[in-house]
Amino acid sequence: MFFDAHLEGSLAAADSLPNGLSGAILYNTSDLPVAPGHWLLAAAQDQIAEVSRNPAVKIVDVRIPPSELLARLKRPKPEWFLLAEGVRVQKQFLRLSLPPGASCVVGTKKLAEHFPQTRFLLNPFLHGPGDGWQAQVRLAETENIWLTTLGLSPGPRCRWPRTEDVDEALHFAMGEVGASRLVYASGLSASMYEFFLFDPQKWLADIKVLDEDQRALILDLNARELFG
Repeated sequence: MFFDAHLEGSLAAADSLPNGLSGAILYNTSDLPVAPGHWLLAAAQDQIAEVSRNPAVKIVDVRIPPSELLARLKRPKPEWFLLAEGVRVQKQFLRLSLPPGASCVVGTKKLAEHFPQTRFLLNPFLHGPGDGWQAQVRLAETENIWLTTLGLSPGPRCRWPRTEDVDEALHFAMGEVGASRLVYASGLSASMYEFFLFDPQKWLADIKVLDEDQRALILDLNARELFG
């Protein structure tokens, strides 16, 4: 059983997902009703304003261009109030897409600390094993920040093709913030043949730096607790 926190594709394909999938947050579908089953939504948002009132929306995906994000994070924190407070009230997550490197780390940490009741979701592995990913992982030392595996998992979104680099990344994450701060996310598509071939349980089982308890938290238990 596993929960995918970043599944691309339409709800029309939801009924044909693998039986092992206990739930998923579907992207690019927030304008549609939720199909039967454990299908939740991520709503894209390109401005700091009020959030979706759709109870199925569990992640507000703020898509501020990387060239603008650093400047926005330096602005007075009250400018983020409507968004951060709306996410808190709706019991959602605010997802920030950080650019590669550590340029936005300090600003993100200060933002999360300014709104301690708002939950944040980050993808520190999305850009691959270049400089700065470690600093993004350490952001989960802040109590209201969680991470996903997006970018690590095999598939079209993978930016870590070497097994030894994946081992190093997860070993580092376990040592710095622990398995309870990491949620499985594939970035695969419900309409892609690769999704039906990929076995996330086997992928994590082959990563020897993880034990069984850590695998269970990453693959399923954390998401069940966080997203309901």
